[in-house]
Amino acid sequence: MLNQIFFRFLLVISITWCFGVSPPPPPSSFSSPASDELSRELRLEIENRLKETPPCGLNCADLESLKVEVADNKIYLILRYHVMSPSSIPLPISPEGLNPDVIELNNSPVQLIKGNDHKVYAHLLKGIHNIKIAAPLPVSDLFTINLPMIPKHAEVIAEKHQVLGINEDGKIQNNIQFLKKGEFSENKSSQQLIAPLLRVTRDLYLGLESRVVTTIERVSPLGNPIVAEVRLLPGEEVISQDIRIQNRKAQVSLNPQEAGTSWSSRLNTAESIELSAETDGAVEVWRLKVTPLWHLNIEHSSVLQLRRSAGNGFDPVFKPWPGEKVVLKLNQPEAVNAPSFTIEASQLTIVPGIRNRDINLKITASASRGLQHPIEVPAQWTLVKSSINNDPTPISRAGKALTLPFLPGRTVVDLDFREEADFPMFFESPNVNLGSPSVNGEYKVVLPQSRWLLWTKSLGWGPVVLFWSQIAVAAVIATIFYMSHLTPLALVSWILMTIGLTQSSPLAMAIPGITFCLVGIRNRYPPHQPLAFNLFQLVLVAAIVASIFVIYQSISRGLLGVPSMYVLGNNSNSFQLNWYQDKIDALLPPISFVSLPIMIYRGVMLAWSLWLATSMIRWASWIWSSLSKDQFWKKTKAKQIAVNTSNASADLPKT
Repeated sequence: MLNQIFFRFLLVISITWCFGVSPPPPPSSFSSPASDELSRELRLEIENRLKETPPCGLNCADLESLKVEVADNKIYLILRYHVMSPSSIPLPISPEGLNPDVIELNNSPVQLIKGNDHKVYAHLLKGIHNIKIAAPLPVSDLFTINLPMIPKHAEVIAEKHQVLGINEDGKIQNNIQFLKKGEFSENKSSQQLIAPLLRVTRDLYLGLESRVVTTIERVSPLGNPIVAEVRLLPGEEVISQDIRIQNRKAQVSLNPQEAGTSWSSRLNTAESIELSAETDGAVEVWRLKVTPLWHLNIEHSSVLQLRRSAGNGFDPVFKPWPGEKVVLKLNQPEAVNAPSFTIEASQLTIVPGIRNRDINLKITASASRGLQHPIEVPAQWTLVKSSINNDPTPISRAGKALTLPFLPGRTVVDLDFREEADFPMFFESPNVNLGSPSVNGEYKVVLPQSRWLLWTKSLGWGPVVLFWSQIAVAAVIATIFYMSHLTPLALVSWILMTIGLTQSSPLAMAIPGITFCLVGIRNRYPPHQPLAFNLFQLVLVAAIVASIFVIYQSISRGLLGVPSMYVLGNNSNSFQLNWYQDKIDALLPPISFVSLPIMIYRGVMLAWSLWLATSMIRWASWIWSSLSKDQFWKKTKAKQIAVNTSNASADLPKT
């Protein structure tokens, strides 16, 4: 079909073009440009008017008042609206609530509109309008009128019903609930009365300022509005907005699709707090969070559970049955007499130089209130720089006394001093008085490379020079070698040689002594078997080479290197000494050490090297004579037989 139409269209166009007949112009060609411009402006104006937002915005209608009257098995609603711009107003009717049989707008019938949200709307023009609704009284003893718009003022006349959800001043929350007074009606065939069920969770935070957070959760299914009253705790003052309080009860109103609500309150802490569970329409959960400010005793407790808190403790949780009670007894722990100022740590660092010393004193303290704390330092110390919490701060000083300002909380005071003094051989710590007992005291001394540390002394945990104990061990080992009587070395020679080798490792220190003993064994008890004799000779040569290498390393390290004094303890070494004491009095503990210029150490090592060199000349001749005694190398039996066979064949006569 489409192919035929397209073919006919092409045929008409071809004939028209062949005979020179032009097709008629389109209808738009007959209109003038002025008319096109006018129609375009008209369309734009209509579009702008349709899109124009009224001056009232989205609040173009307001429900001024609501009057509800229940009489003669009928319920009557009179709603007065103020409308600033034509609007569609939702009405308080629904299949689940009111099913009106009469709806009038200004005493005339009104046309209703059902929206996509299943609400019923009425279109109102600008002005003041009265809508009257009359509906049969629901059969149920408990029914609710859900209000999509909250009136400014409401009036309810219902002598045979208890009304919930309206305040004394005529304010309404979200809906109005009616409960028939006296005995419930017997006619429940069409609709049974099912009371809503709520869960009331009270979180009590007992501290410096106690508070309560109450959470209301719907347990019954969604779909029905709920109006309920929740009793407040003794001493509870609600601070959240939009929560109405009447007769010490919070008026709770939930929309059909609202799952719950919550509010915060201030709690006046008393010595005794009584918690009582609701008896009807709600289940309660009580959760306590008690700070160390209070000591809690629980009396008449119901089922008690414990939940782990954010720290390492547990918080009590109660899940009472309706009507059960719990009494919380609170009392504040007695205050302990304790200082309001505590020095948590102190660190004194001394960097001695040739002509002066750089000193740093760092004090970390905590105070519960601001104060001026005095300390004492030597008068010859010159204050170079001072800072508090890394901020430069001037410090007042009068002679030895310095006054340090401490703010509430944690404060770190950093003081830099300088003292003009030479480096003594026997160093003693200066007297520094912190003004109060403290903990975590540290003492640090940084030695230059030009000093030779010999000895330390302190009361706390600090460095120890183990060089002297190693000297004692070396002397014992030298004595053992001497008592073997295998070598011509005297006891003094053994001790001097072993002590000079202490700058090497303990294994390397023993190699020269073992070598001398092996040479002595070769001299006195040489092996008789040629193979064993030759192997022993090779071992001696290797030991002599190793001993020469160890002696060379010791001389080189002693003359050019840094002395190894085997300083251990609290991460100390030969050039940084660290002391620590956990508890100290106001006066920092004394420390002391002995050191000499490094050139004295080099002079001692040079004297030892010269003595060792002259002694080795004498010992070398003894070593050579011991190695070459009888002979230096023995021939094995196989070589001896071969030599004898060749000599015998040479003596046979020639034929």
